[in-house]
Amino acid sequence: MTPEQLRNQPVVFVEYFSAKGTPYYYNMITRKTQWEIPPANAAVVKPNFEPKNLPGYVQTIPANTKDVPMPKFTAKKGPPGCNVFIYNLPHDWTEKDIFLNFSPFGSMVNARVIIDPITKLPRGYGFASYDNPKSALKAVQTMEGFTVSGKRLQVSIKKDDFDFK
Repeated sequence: MTPEQLRNQPVVFVEYFSAKGTPYYYNMITRKTQWEIPPANAAVVKPNFEPKNLPGYVQTIPANTKDVPMPKFTAKKGPPGCNVFIYNLPHDWTEKDIFLNFSPFGSMVNARVIIDPITKLPRGYGFASYDNPKSALKAVQTMEGFTVSGKRLQVSIKKDDFDFK
């Protein structure tokens, strides 16, 4: 998006509250968080407000997907640039949830939720691995900042995929 197109976009802020009750605001265009009250001409919405015309909105697959089979993945991860890091996962998410929500972007070779070896509980992050970088990039562009179960996902290409030595 060019700077001119960005200036012409309606600015939508999502209002959140800190533990002390102080409001802060997330700019859905710049993807920056700020403490300052947004300008008067900006739209301010609540976190559960997700109409289809807002940036970052994607229709997720309903939670009652017991009949959808989970594929048996043979690879631990995809090629460099094809592995997506997903942080701030809801603690009730499984590999199947990652598969169901991230498979629309391309052919997946693996989906993992990282589990703490001692507590056996999810650590709140996982990975979606694809067979090509275009699918991984599409997943990042679509799912970054998406709210699931009250948690805003942080999605990026796995960093060590680009550590060339």
